[in-house]
Amino acid sequence: GFEFETVVLDATGNRVAGPIEGPFLTSVSLDGTLVGADSGGAVTRYDLDTLEPLGELSGASGEVNSLQFSDDGRILLATSNDQSAALYDVATGTRLGDPISTDAPLIYPAFLKPDGTALAITDATGVVVWDLDPDHLAAAACRVSGRNLTESEWATYLDRLGEYRATCQDPSAIEQFAR
Repeated sequence: GFEFETVVLDATGNRVAGPIEGPFLTSVSLDGTLVGADSGGAVTRYDLDTLEPLGELSGASGEVNSLQFSDDGRILLATSNDQSAALYDVATGTRLGDPISTDAPLIYPAFLKPDGTALAITDATGVVVWDLDPDHLAAAACRVSGRNLTESEWATYLDRLGEYRATCQDPSAIEQFAR
């Protein structure tokens, strides 16, 4: 069968790395992170200078049909032909939540806002916009839970952010939910 090759060129068109075989779809973030998707749906991060694989981003489903980075390179959106969209934290390679089902046959089912704060998803009734702003998500989590994370929850989910601290800074957010 036909093999796809990826090469990296500088601004003058000279080859600086590659080729690598395998990924049929690749994307480079503005800060220089290269990802590629193979025909089985696997998404892999590569070193941009050597094109050595750095690790696979787990949890992609179906054949990936687009890879979109936020402008700061922190979030990656992978959309698939199975009409799903998956978000990833690029630094850790962690999928953020479950893939989101869409209703977009034969087209890209979602688009990431360049600043990474919103995701537009094709839905049977039109377009649905998901708010991804971390401050908005934190406030919503506080309203829904009505409490701060426990130290155990912090250690499990947010340990890389440093020492434990209150996650619901605004007491009125908790109080509003309790009423």
